[in-house]
Amino acid sequence: MKAIITIRGSGNRGKTTLLCSFVNFLIKNGAQKIEPSDFSSTNTYKDVQILLRYKDLNIAICSSGDTLAIVKENVRFAFNVKTIDILFLAIRSFGESMNFIQDLAKKEKLLVLNVENNIFFEKESEISTFQQSQLEYLEFIVKEFV
Repeated sequence: MKAIITIRGSGNRGKTTLLCSFVNFLIKNGAQKIEPSDFSSTNTYKDVQILLRYKDLNIAICSSGDTLAIVKENVRFAFNVKTIDILFLAIRSFGESMNFIQDLAKKEKLLVLNVENNIFFEKESEISTFQQSQLEYLEFIVKEFV
């Protein structure tokens, strides 16, 4: 594994929505589903663990990260596939889960990039604009590894 990209934020700030939208974006742009193959493109809110092949990269995306136990399970999911290049992981902004990721990165010599997704919007147009900019940023990150 080369990197862990954390999508950090408090509860109900759109981490799962962003990551599910990113899965759909990658699939629309040629990514192949490795596991599970039954991911639905209509999913934009339900937690997911999925492996994708995008260009020359194997990418794991895990949208649930509310507790340390869940974060550890997501890391196990990604590490079970020896050829994962990037793990995208939802996580709380601070606390034992974040400490676990930092310690893991140091031990395994992994790059960690933290993407904050901790803004609350009331207007749908603001949510849509922010999410689009976040998707473009995630795409930019992936392109740096291709």
